[in-house]
Amino acid sequence: MLFPPNRPLFPGCAKTMFPRVGVKLLASRRPGSFATHAVLLASALFVGLSQVAYLPPFEGFDETAHYSYIQQIAEARTLPRFGDRMSADVDEYLAVAPAADSLHGRWAYKEFFASTPATIEAGRAAVRGSRTPRNGWRPGAGANWEAQHPPLYYLMMAPVYLSTKGWSLAGRLFLMRCISYLFAWGGLCGTVLWASRSSGDPRMRSTTLSGLVLWPFIIPAWFPEMARLGSDSLVVPLAAGAWILLQSCERGGIPRHGILGVVCGLGLLTKATFIPFAAVISAFLIFRAFVDGKMRFVVTFHVAMLAVAAWWYAGVFLETGSPFTTNDSAALKGSSLVGQLIEHGSFRNFLTGIAYLGLSFAWSGTWSLVMPPLPSLILLMPLLMSMAVAYLAAASGRSPDPIAYVPPLTLAVFAAGLIYHMLIMLAVMGIAGTGAWYLHAFVPVLAPMVGVAIAELSKARARPALPLMLCYPLLFLPLAVAIQALFFAGCGTKDRSYFDLSSAASCAADLTNLYSNLAVLSSPGAAMTLFVVGWVAAMIAMANVVRAQLAAWDGSPRP
Repeated sequence: MLFPPNRPLFPGCAKTMFPRVGVKLLASRRPGSFATHAVLLASALFVGLSQVAYLPPFEGFDETAHYSYIQQIAEARTLPRFGDRMSADVDEYLAVAPAADSLHGRWAYKEFFASTPATIEAGRAAVRGSRTPRNGWRPGAGANWEAQHPPLYYLMMAPVYLSTKGWSLAGRLFLMRCISYLFAWGGLCGTVLWASRSSGDPRMRSTTLSGLVLWPFIIPAWFPEMARLGSDSLVVPLAAGAWILLQSCERGGIPRHGILGVVCGLGLLTKATFIPFAAVISAFLIFRAFVDGKMRFVVTFHVAMLAVAAWWYAGVFLETGSPFTTNDSAALKGSSLVGQLIEHGSFRNFLTGIAYLGLSFAWSGTWSLVMPPLPSLILLMPLLMSMAVAYLAAASGRSPDPIAYVPPLTLAVFAAGLIYHMLIMLAVMGIAGTGAWYLHAFVPVLAPMVGVAIAELSKARARPALPLMLCYPLLFLPLAVAIQALFFAGCGTKDRSYFDLSSAASCAADLTNLYSNLAVLSSPGAAMTLFVVGWVAAMIAMANVVRAQLAAWDGSPRP
């Protein structure tokens, strides 16, 4: 049981920070774990929807390309190919409304809100005005770099796009982002429900549940990664389904292996980032077939997976000469990776890229890359590093069920892929900007590692620091969100990617003007309400988690 009976709360974290009534409710004896899980999941829903509500149009990573992909399927009835143009609607928006610097639009946020009332009103009309339904999709100026992605997510979102014809851009994006986030949140909830009902070692079940419900709040990059347009959100429930089926397919024989293959095929049709997980599953099934001799199960899995997904990768191969071509790897065509690294790369930039992988996994921000002051961001890293060390310590010298190797192997293969992509970027552009936020799509698979690590930290020398490590990401989250909101409202600037707090001193106190500016581009009232409710509830629940983790290893009898 993850949350044992009542114990005094850790005085440095819970008693001084959380309402006593809420803590008492969550600490009730029998429903305690259920209540805490439910509160944390509900909090993740509220905070995620608040991210959707306050995000300006096309501020999520790659949203212009994702939106254009969906629009092309819905209106032109065609899939984008390499070299296809972005939607002209994106160009029209960027001509009158503010956006991230990387989009090279006419207006940055600060300059937009410092301009004339007529300019601001034109931007408001582009965001809030109703749109006259029209037929046809018009190509714009820039290329759609997301043509490299498989189509399943975009095919699922096309009916949503069509159902919102005549809506404002803000309303359409709000609904589409909400559905995307619900894909991810639903995958998280489904895995929690399955884990809570699964048989097996109660301690392993409790650590799995702990990792699942805590993930969004101790690694808060989950929210900007999932609360946007993007196929990563659909990867979450498919990864959850594949992971659950893998753990039970041995009892189901050929039919369940076939279903597992179909789910993995759908994952591959959603995003190529599913390949590492599918490869690990394939390796695990082959290993098990050599042990028990049931090779027909392996054949069934691979036939089903290829039947669903092979057509897409075969088409990419015929078009580009490689089934896994990306825009970055295409830039290397005809050149040697090693030779380009020698010419454009440097060891210093490589180390910078490795550091960025860790930082971006902890907090990725949005497309404007407005990061909180570096010290506040770096303070997230001790928890991640401590969990890595704790997991290795817990796993060393043990001989678990072979399926327990699937999560760490998935992480290792995925990390190798990220580093390879980082090397390609170094070779092509001389910079290493590969983000590790894609890992959040595999929360259902990787969460048991987090749960094991937290349990290990609860009984290790790091135990006194565990409350602070678990509470700090939740304290960091409102700071990061507030800084982004200031930037979107045209208040303050950034030094490289880090927000310059001193530049916002003159306007941060004018809350009426800040709210008015944000209301041009988003829904700040709904966003603040959702965030406050979700954040306060998460803090209350985290108090119970801290109490439970400390009590679990104090030598007391366990239920």
